[in-house]
Amino acid sequence: MSPLEHKALWGLRSDMHFLNHGSFGATPLVVQEEQSRIRARMEAQPIRYFVRHVPVELTHCAGLVAELVGAKAKNLSFVDNATAGVNAVLRSLPVGEGDRMVTLSHVYPAVRNAMQALAAQTGASVVEVRLPCPVLDDDWLNALDQALLGARLAVLDHVTSATGLVLPIQAMIALCRKHGVPVLVDGAHAPGLLPLQIEALGADWYTGNLHKWVCAPKGSAFLWAAPKHQANLQPPVIGHAYGQNWQQAFHTLGTRDYSNWLSIPAVLDFWSGIGGLDQARAHNNGLALEAEILLREGLGAQVAGPVEMRAAMVALLLPESAGVASKQGSLELNDRLWQAHRIEVPITPHEGRLWLRISAQLYNDLADYRALLSALQAIQVE
Repeated sequence: MSPLEHKALWGLRSDMHFLNHGSFGATPLVVQEEQSRIRARMEAQPIRYFVRHVPVELTHCAGLVAELVGAKAKNLSFVDNATAGVNAVLRSLPVGEGDRMVTLSHVYPAVRNAMQALAAQTGASVVEVRLPCPVLDDDWLNALDQALLGARLAVLDHVTSATGLVLPIQAMIALCRKHGVPVLVDGAHAPGLLPLQIEALGADWYTGNLHKWVCAPKGSAFLWAAPKHQANLQPPVIGHAYGQNWQQAFHTLGTRDYSNWLSIPAVLDFWSGIGGLDQARAHNNGLALEAEILLREGLGAQVAGPVEMRAAMVALLLPESAGVASKQGSLELNDRLWQAHRIEVPITPHEGRLWLRISAQLYNDLADYRALLSALQAIQVE
């Protein structure tokens, strides 16, 4: 199946170069159709749907996700997104004045905000260990090791957002275990992008999005918790199941549209029908590497990290001539690429420079990245 044929499966515009699968993913048409059917069932008999069907079907779907990510079904619950999962964990912890929470300088902005908000409310503090970019060695792990001494909590990325780096999560978790520090892994980008065996990692909590690389409907994510933490874990919104099984507490959220989570079987069937996630991962990783070489050589750009820290997302440092390294500058460059070339790709300011992050999915081919290279080269000479 060609990239153009794959693009049709996702319903994406045929006139654009979509190089930003990593931000929100894309939901296949067959999954969108299944979600519409689920919504029709809800409206046809709301009482039976909410009272009888939803609890049973959510448990079944959670089991499918658990199998996908290498977890036990009883240790996993649905949440709307990884940010909600992070907030649930943060607000369930007995953090107090003088406690330190540790994260990395590449932390997702919403997660940074959640940590800072908790610190402001409790008198705790947030320490960000600098992760250099580009990453040239592992000295930063020594800095993380030092920062964890006496810390109350670590919140660590599995895959960084702006820079697309696959971090050595097992080594980082081992450092947390060494210091007796509970660790929450923000795996927002990891499900579908990476093969996962969450139970084997040794983390305390792990949250990940399903609407990115698994391609579930928007608002599909999960939170995994080690059994010892489940009794104290509460969802961001307390509902009817307060004080009951932690999974029920997260799933019993009152009247809401559950079709995003209940569409999980359709998503997994979609992948099975086109060769499976493992095959897609291999293709996407290979394409991302080819695209990285093309752009790096064409722009003379640095890459955010070595090949072993990359998957189907790659971040490259743009020349200073590309634009002002600010939020406004990144938006302006993004808009120029879209309006003049129909290229959708994220541009992010990081440590005083603009970074470009490409994604590779089955609907992409090298022509997409050649178009991006030509557009950026044209901007440089303006």
